[in-house]
Amino acid sequence: MSRPLHIGISRLNRAIAEYSLARLEFTITYPEAPSPPLVHRVGSGASPQPVSGWAQTMKRVAMLSRYIDDMRAANIALDRDPVFDRLVKAIRQVGMLAWNMESMHRRSGGAG
Repeated sequence: MSRPLHIGISRLNRAIAEYSLARLEFTITYPEAPSPPLVHRVGSGASPQPVSGWAQTMKRVAMLSRYIDDMRAANIALDRDPVFDRLVKAIRQVGMLAWNMESMHRRSGGAG
């Protein structure tokens, strides 16, 4: 695995871990709200490919943005809530890192 790919996966997995904690906090604080989507770490499966399941990861990342939009539409008061704010920041970080890796992969000539 190339060093940039290894660093990217490491950063993304760290962001996913932070998201998982924010997701748990939000779910505990708002048990009546729809649960935020699960996102699994990249490269954590048994496959020898470091980014196996990448397409599924990117689908989940896209779901995260839709989740924020849906939650804001359902309850504007959440925008002032620190628990929701942490969730949003974690989602943005995961999204930014995942899309940066996707862009790097496309520029290197890889398939989507």
